[in-house]
Amino acid sequence: VLFFPQMRPEKKQIELTEEEKTIIDLLKPEGEMDLATLKSQAGLSGKKWDRSMKSLSKHDLLKVVVEGASKTVHLKS
Repeated sequence: VLFFPQMRPEKKQIELTEEEKTIIDLLKPEGEMDLATLKSQAGLSGKKWDRSMKSLSKHDLLKVVVEGASKTVHLKS
């Protein structure tokens, strides 16, 4: 129970790495993109790609949707 709402702790802003910002910037115009296309356009190494995608998913900023053989990355608003 909060008696003083003005004393509520502030939500922390999510600190994004340069790699994560690159992925977000590539997704912004369309809102979604094929996973393979996004990975090639981002130009990240495998390790940086995995770390960035896991971090963005954990922060609930994007979602990977699998439909049959195609994988699409959707940017959450």
